[in-house]
Amino acid sequence: MNAAAAFDPVIDVGPSLIGAFITFFFFGCMFVQTYMYSYYWRSDHWMIKVLVTLVIAMELGHLVGTTQGVWAMTIGTLEALIHPTATSSSAFSVGSNVAAILGVPIAFFTRLFFLYRFRRFSRAWTFPSLCGLLSLAHLVLGLLVWSRTVGATNPQGFREQNAMLIEAVLAIELVADTFVTGGIAYYLWDSGRSVLKTSKASKTVRQLTLWTVEAGLATTITDLIIVIAFVTMPANFLWTGIYTFQPSIYANTLLAALNSRKRLSRDRTPAHINTDSLRNLTTFTPEKRTFSFRRMMSRADWRILEKYAYRVHTLSVEASSHAQPIASVDPDVLSVVQVHSGGALLPNLRKLSVSDNDGPDGDEVPHTAAFLRNMVHFPYLFFTSSIRSLELDDVLENSLHILGAVSRAIPLLEHLSFSVWDQAGDEFLELLEDATCRIPKLVSFHL
Repeated sequence: MNAAAAFDPVIDVGPSLIGAFITFFFFGCMFVQTYMYSYYWRSDHWMIKVLVTLVIAMELGHLVGTTQGVWAMTIGTLEALIHPTATSSSAFSVGSNVAAILGVPIAFFTRLFFLYRFRRFSRAWTFPSLCGLLSLAHLVLGLLVWSRTVGATNPQGFREQNAMLIEAVLAIELVADTFVTGGIAYYLWDSGRSVLKTSKASKTVRQLTLWTVEAGLATTITDLIIVIAFVTMPANFLWTGIYTFQPSIYANTLLAALNSRKRLSRDRTPAHINTDSLRNLTTFTPEKRTFSFRRMMSRADWRILEKYAYRVHTLSVEASSHAQPIASVDPDVLSVVQVHSGGALLPNLRKLSVSDNDGPDGDEVPHTAAFLRNMVHFPYLFFTSSIRSLELDDVLENSLHILGAVSRAIPLLEHLSFSVWDQAGDEFLELLEDATCRIPKLVSFHL
């Protein structure tokens, strides 16, 4: 009689049961996204594959734990009503404990991927590191809190005894997700200002920013609702129902972010078809450092380049009247390359040289003019903060503001060589003065 009076199915069972149903729904979505990822992105870096596999495995364990927890809550409660003399040593089932504990690392590893993107887009360490510390604090405190459910004997007593710690965990999670989402969206918007205002390129940046905000809002709004429910409704466990399916949202967010790359390129045809892969890159050794392209890149070339891009420390772009001129690359193509690479094409580059060996003949435009225009509009694709030596020859007057891009993208530059093709006016001197003042580590400058 007392058990029946104390039992309220709406408050005690309803939220968790609905949360379990929603978890099953999101698991179905994750299953479809997992198939898409395994089909389209087999060439991803092994670390990304390990991360995805780890999150999927933990989400599967979370689903099994949730199922067992709901079974124990419904059937176990019914058995307690029928046999009121039966007692249980723990207020939470094994499945509920497992599901609660696994939710924390699922959120952590998902956020770890977005922190990686945050670092790549921002090219900074301070703000991403702060978000990383918040994520680490959430992981440690979350594991500490939910591990206490193993020995809890009363759900309401567990909540009251750990109220402040639970509030801290939920608040840190909300702040971390908000900062990461806002940071990535801001730096995407900021980098988009350097993209040519062509319809397709602008649409690509806007679309990527929108997807980032949408993915971040899914987790951030869920975090906010859980915090509000926990603080304002101490008499029920509505917040646990929402918390039940929160890890599934994180897992789907990770896979959606990875699979969204397909949508960026689905309407674009490959630049070249039926070509051999770039075999010489696979035999990269210290004795063989020079590689030359004699044809357009294929998809196989791109995958190999991504694999070995971190090994490239020196890039020399040389043009001459005897060689084939360096053609301009379509801005839409460079926009997609910048998004796909996540930042610089060669992230560990130390020395970059763009030169015209023969120089222009008469009034002829320099052979490197088209390539330099691409660098002006996509500086963060070609320039990386690791560059220490930079040489730019025969820069046209309408490309002189590349100096500003250099000062922003390469703050630790030590050696700069710069030449102007035509006569330089006062505007060039102002740009030069402003740029050199922004490069505190500059040791030598040749004009």
